[in-house]
Amino acid sequence: MLIQAAGKKFEKPDAGVFLGTIIDVIDLGLVPSKNPKFPDSQYRIRIVWVLDKNDSEGKPYCIIEQPTAKLSDGGGSTKKSRLYEICEGVFGTAPPIPFESENLIGRSNTLFLAKEGDYTNIKGFMPVPAGQVP
Repeated sequence: MLIQAAGKKFEKPDAGVFLGTIIDVIDLGLVPSKNPKFPDSQYRIRIVWVLDKNDSEGKPYCIIEQPTAKLSDGGGSTKKSRLYEICEGVFGTAPPIPFESENLIGRSNTLFLAKEGDYTNIKGFMPVPAGQVP
């Protein structure tokens, strides 16, 4: 049996500045590593933003991140995790501890996106400008 590729290839937004609203946070559970330097599986969450720009079909662009589900890199280090950076950017302050990831849903920010190879990544966060509706 010949099995065809499933689904469609989604368009990626260009690099630039966008307004984004978090529409979903998903607990992915324990996710196997794809990096041979760090082979241990890690608990991850998926954060989904919808952007204020539409693709060629008229649907809003979405962008996701899948950070580890922790606020520091562990081991007593003071280095902050990507989830900590995201929360700090979204809330405008350090995340509360204990932290409930569902509190991210509905939050809007200005997002700085950059193209890196085949990917579009979030490089920074700012508050929504005064008077602008996300």
